[in-house]
Amino acid sequence: MLLFIALFGAGFFAIAAVQASRFEMSDYDRMCGEDKKPFPNAAPYERDGARPIYLSGDLTTMVHPNDPTAWNPDDPSTVQLIACMKQLELRDLVQTCQYGPSPGAPVGRTVNLFRATYEIAVYELRTGREVAKATMLGERYSDNPANTDQDRCRAAADAPDYLGRRLGQPSRAQLTGFLAPLVHAPR
Repeated sequence: MLLFIALFGAGFFAIAAVQASRFEMSDYDRMCGEDKKPFPNAAPYERDGARPIYLSGDLTTMVHPNDPTAWNPDDPSTVQLIACMKQLELRDLVQTCQYGPSPGAPVGRTVNLFRATYEIAVYELRTGREVAKATMLGERYSDNPANTDQDRCRAAADAPDYLGRRLGQPSRAQLTGFLAPLVHAPR
């Protein structure tokens, strides 16, 4: 009976250890929080060639997901950098947009477009060292990061709003313009 308990316990801990050792790409999100612990097993930061980057949080949808491997790596062990974004400030009202009723909705809606500033920080995953930082004024009101429509209200028509408020976000051009030299890969 003791042998059975010992074997069962050893098997249980072996399975638990294997589960705990599985590393997911999303584990890197931890670097964007308050606790910026480095990942010593991450790929070393290379000065030459492409530097695979993990785009944390909303950045994953803001930079085109069909970009080359350096922009959208599948293997966590190849990632050298992480890009983190946080909103710094809600700024002034830019424009108020009025939309007519949509199918199934008897009343139209009003959406206020506000400027917002964001900080984009890039860290080396292995050491936690900050590689670069930029402050960006969100210039995109569309839900689609590739939308370049200059008419803000028309661009924001498809975007979700929160309590009648839509914040400008960094555009794909702003983000790739800042990140491309760091990733050193085609965009």
